[in-house]
Amino acid sequence: MLSTVGGRGFPTIALMSPEGELIGKHNGARSIPGFSSSIDAAAGLVMARKKAAEGDEAAKTDVFMYELDFGLAGDFETATKRFNELKMVSDEQKAKIMGSMAGLEFDSIMAMREDLGEEGVGLKAYEMYKAGRIPTGNTEVDFLFYGVLSYARTKKDAKLATEVADRLAKTEPFKDPRNAKMLEGIREEIAGFGE
Repeated sequence: MLSTVGGRGFPTIALMSPEGELIGKHNGARSIPGFSSSIDAAAGLVMARKKAAEGDEAAKTDVFMYELDFGLAGDFETATKRFNELKMVSDEQKAKIMGSMAGLEFDSIMAMREDLGEEGVGLKAYEMYKAGRIPTGNTEVDFLFYGVLSYARTKKDAKLATEVADRLAKTEPFKDPRNAKMLEGIREEIAGFGE
Protein backbone atom coordinates (compact mmCIF):
# COMPACT_ATOMS: atom_id res chain seq x y z
CA MET A 1 0.00 0.00 0.00
CA LEU A 2 2.87 2.41 0.74
CA SER A 3 4.04 2.11 -2.87
CA THR A 4 0.53 3.02 -4.04
CA VAL A 5 -0.35 5.90 -1.71
CA GLY A 6 3.07 6.89 -0.38
CA GLY A 7 3.93 7.36 3.24
CA ARG A 8 6.83 7.26 5.63
CA GLY A 9 6.06 4.01 7.37
CA PHE A 10 3.46 2.07 9.29
CA PRO A 11 0.81 2.93 10.08
CA THR A 12 -0.01 5.14 7.11
CA ILE A 13 -3.71 5.94 7.12
CA ALA A 14 -5.07 6.77 3.67
CA LEU A 15 -8.46 8.23 2.82
CA MET A 16 -9.72 6.72 -0.44
CA SER A 17 -12.74 7.33 -2.64
CA PRO A 18 -15.10 4.44 -3.42
CA GLU A 19 -13.35 4.30 -6.81
CA GLY A 20 -9.97 3.73 -5.12
CA GLU A 21 -8.60 7.25 -5.71
CA LEU A 22 -6.33 8.61 -3.00
CA ILE A 23 -8.03 11.61 -1.43
CA GLY A 24 -5.51 12.21 1.31
CA LYS A 25 -3.37 10.80 4.09
CA HIS A 26 -4.28 11.31 7.71
CA ASN A 27 -1.46 13.09 9.51
CA GLY A 28 -3.18 14.34 12.63
CA ALA A 29 -3.90 12.89 16.04
CA ARG A 30 -4.93 9.25 16.06
CA SER A 31 -8.13 9.94 17.91
CA ILE A 32 -11.82 10.23 17.05
CA PRO A 33 -11.58 14.05 16.72
CA GLY A 34 -8.37 13.69 14.68
CA PHE A 35 -9.90 11.17 12.28
CA SER A 36 -13.12 13.22 12.04
CA SER A 37 -11.08 16.27 11.09
CA SER A 38 -9.30 14.36 8.32
CA ILE A 39 -12.60 12.97 7.00
CA ASP A 40 -14.10 16.48 6.97
CA ALA A 41 -11.00 17.80 5.17
CA ALA A 42 -11.24 14.98 2.61
CA ALA A 43 -14.87 15.93 1.92
CA GLY A 44 -13.78 19.57 1.60
CA LEU A 45 -11.07 18.58 -0.88
CA VAL A 46 -13.53 16.63 -3.02
CA MET A 47 -15.90 19.64 -3.11
CA ALA A 48 -13.08 22.10 -3.80
CA ARG A 49 -11.81 19.94 -6.67
CA LYS A 50 -15.28 20.02 -8.26
CA LYS A 51 -15.46 23.81 -7.98
CA ALA A 52 -11.89 24.24 -9.25
CA ALA A 53 -12.70 22.07 -12.28
CA GLU A 54 -15.50 24.55 -13.04
CA GLY A 55 -12.97 27.41 -13.03
CA ASP A 56 -13.44 28.77 -9.50
CA GLU A 57 -10.08 30.47 -8.70
CA ALA A 58 -10.69 30.56 -4.93
CA ALA A 59 -11.40 26.83 -4.99
CA LYS A 60 -8.03 26.24 -6.71
CA THR A 61 -6.35 27.78 -3.66
CA ASP A 62 -8.48 25.59 -1.38
CA VAL A 63 -7.47 22.48 -3.35
CA PHE A 64 -3.80 23.40 -3.04
CA MET A 65 -4.14 23.96 0.71
CA TYR A 66 -5.95 20.66 1.27
CA GLU A 67 -3.38 18.84 -0.83
CA LEU A 68 -0.55 20.46 1.16
CA ASP A 69 -2.18 19.29 4.39
CA PHE A 70 -2.62 15.77 3.03
CA GLY A 71 0.90 15.54 1.59
CA LEU A 72 -0.34 15.48 -2.00
CA ALA A 73 1.03 18.78 -3.33
CA GLY A 74 4.24 17.26 -4.62
CA ASP A 75 7.79 18.07 -3.62
CA PHE A 76 8.99 21.55 -2.66
CA GLU A 77 9.74 22.64 -6.24
CA THR A 78 6.41 21.36 -7.58
CA ALA A 79 4.45 22.96 -4.74
CA THR A 80 6.30 26.27 -5.19
CA LYS A 81 5.37 26.30 -8.88
CA ARG A 82 1.74 25.50 -8.06
CA PHE A 83 1.62 28.23 -5.42
CA ASN A 84 2.99 30.81 -7.87
CA GLU A 85 0.19 29.94 -10.32
CA LEU A 86 -2.60 30.67 -7.81
CA LYS A 87 -4.58 33.84 -8.53
CA MET A 88 -6.64 34.26 -5.33
CA VAL A 89 -4.74 33.87 -2.04
CA SER A 90 -5.64 35.82 1.10
CA ASP A 91 -2.97 36.90 3.59
CA GLU A 92 -4.26 34.30 6.06
CA GLN A 93 -4.08 31.55 3.43
CA LYS A 94 -0.59 32.67 2.40
CA ALA A 95 0.68 32.44 5.99
CA LYS A 96 -0.69 28.91 6.34
CA ILE A 97 0.71 27.88 2.96
CA MET A 98 4.15 29.26 3.84
CA GLY A 99 4.29 27.08 6.98
CA SER A 100 3.39 23.99 4.96
CA MET A 101 5.83 24.93 2.20
CA ALA A 102 8.62 25.29 4.78
CA GLY A 103 7.82 21.72 5.81
CA LEU A 104 8.30 20.57 2.21
CA GLU A 105 11.53 22.55 2.00
CA PHE A 106 12.86 20.83 5.12
CA ASP A 107 11.72 17.43 3.80
CA SER A 108 13.84 18.10 0.69
CA ILE A 109 16.82 18.90 2.92
CA MET A 110 16.29 15.72 4.93
CA ALA A 111 16.19 13.74 1.69
CA MET A 112 19.78 14.94 1.07
CA ARG A 113 21.03 14.15 4.59
CA GLU A 114 23.37 11.40 3.41
CA ASP A 115 25.17 13.92 1.22
CA LEU A 116 24.90 16.87 3.60
CA GLY A 117 25.62 15.06 6.84
CA GLU A 118 24.14 16.09 10.18
CA GLU A 119 26.08 19.35 10.26
CA GLY A 120 24.94 20.31 6.74
CA VAL A 121 21.29 19.55 7.56
CA GLY A 122 21.66 21.60 10.74
CA LEU A 123 23.12 24.57 8.86
CA LYS A 124 20.36 24.56 6.25
CA ALA A 125 17.69 24.26 8.96
CA TYR A 126 19.28 27.16 10.85
CA GLU A 127 19.28 29.28 7.67
CA MET A 128 15.57 28.56 7.20
CA TYR A 129 14.90 29.34 10.88
CA LYS A 130 16.83 32.62 10.72
CA ALA A 131 14.89 33.61 7.58
CA GLY A 132 11.58 32.86 9.32
CA ARG A 133 10.71 29.83 7.16
CA ILE A 134 9.49 27.59 9.96
CA PRO A 135 7.37 24.53 9.17
CA THR A 136 3.99 24.00 10.73
CA GLY A 137 2.32 20.70 11.48
CA ASN A 138 4.14 17.44 12.03
CA THR A 139 7.34 18.57 10.31
CA GLU A 140 7.82 21.40 12.82
CA VAL A 141 9.14 19.04 15.50
CA ASP A 142 11.57 17.29 13.13
CA PHE A 143 12.77 20.66 11.85
CA LEU A 144 13.37 22.08 15.31
CA PHE A 145 14.70 18.93 16.94
CA TYR A 146 16.83 17.38 14.21
CA GLY A 147 17.69 20.52 12.30
CA VAL A 148 18.01 23.70 14.29
CA LEU A 149 18.88 22.03 17.60
CA SER A 150 21.57 20.00 15.83
CA TYR A 151 23.07 23.25 14.52
CA ALA A 152 22.91 24.85 17.99
CA ARG A 153 24.68 21.82 19.44
CA THR A 154 27.53 21.95 16.92
CA LYS A 155 28.00 25.66 17.61
CA LYS A 156 27.43 25.29 21.37
CA ASP A 157 24.95 28.17 20.96
CA ALA A 158 23.06 28.16 24.28
CA LYS A 159 20.75 31.04 23.31
CA LEU A 160 19.58 29.34 20.09
CA ALA A 161 19.30 25.93 21.78
CA THR A 162 17.19 27.46 24.57
CA GLU A 163 14.92 29.14 21.97
CA VAL A 164 14.46 25.80 20.22
CA ALA A 165 13.83 23.93 23.48
CA ASP A 166 11.20 26.54 24.43
CA ARG A 167 9.47 26.12 21.06
CA LEU A 168 9.61 22.33 21.31
CA ALA A 169 8.03 22.48 24.77
CA LYS A 170 4.94 24.07 23.17
CA THR A 171 4.48 21.31 20.57
CA GLU A 172 2.08 18.42 21.15
CA PRO A 173 4.71 15.64 21.15
CA PHE A 174 6.71 17.33 23.91
CA LYS A 175 3.67 17.71 26.14
CA ASP A 176 3.87 13.92 26.53
CA PRO A 177 5.69 13.16 29.82
CA ARG A 178 8.10 10.73 28.11
CA ASN A 179 9.24 13.39 25.66
CA ALA A 180 9.21 16.05 28.37
CA LYS A 181 11.99 14.05 30.06
CA MET A 182 13.97 14.20 26.82
CA LEU A 183 13.50 17.98 26.83
CA GLU A 184 14.84 18.12 30.40
CA GLY A 185 17.97 16.32 29.17
CA ILE A 186 18.35 18.84 26.35
CA ARG A 187 18.07 21.72 28.83
CA GLU A 188 20.76 20.12 31.02
CA GLU A 189 22.98 19.76 27.94
CA ILE A 190 22.40 23.43 27.05
CA ALA A 191 23.38 24.48 30.57
CA GLY A 192 26.78 22.88 29.94
CA PHE A 193 27.44 24.87 26.74
CA GLY A 194 29.05 27.73 28.66
CA GLU A 195 31.52 25.49 30.50
